[in-house]
Amino acid sequence: MNSNSTSKRYIFRNIFRKIVTVSDAEALIRSASMLVLLYAGFKAILAAFSDVALLLDALLLALVAVPLVIFKNRFAAIAMFVLICLVMLDAVVQAFTGRPSLAVLIVVLLLCVSVRAVEATFKLKRGTLSIESTDTQSKPGADA
Repeated sequence: MNSNSTSKRYIFRNIFRKIVTVSDAEALIRSASMLVLLYAGFKAILAAFSDVALLLDALLLALVAVPLVIFKNRFAAIAMFVLICLVMLDAVVQAFTGRPSLAVLIVVLLLCVSVRAVEATFKLKRGTLSIESTDTQSKPGADA
């Protein structure tokens, strides 16, 4: 197994890894988008049971996460960051009004993820990343 196939499987490991190569940046963007889509899915399920207004939040989160996976552009990453900031503001306001929950911690994690996605898209589009890291190059005595 090469490092590219293993980087696709570990979502959380990709988020907190250094961005050195193009594949690192793409894996981080994919992982960040998948985490935001997972959160949007949970909000959609919760909207079915409690409040239909949560469905709008889930739809907006999905509408910024899907283009980020497909196009990997800066605008989608910044839009996801701004939307997560608004979701964080809503969670903090609800916590101060007497409805504390673990949603604040989840949104803080998503805020960190969206910041890393913005960083990865800027590094990816700037073109300063290396194509291949040194640990994936073939060694002279190794068999394939």
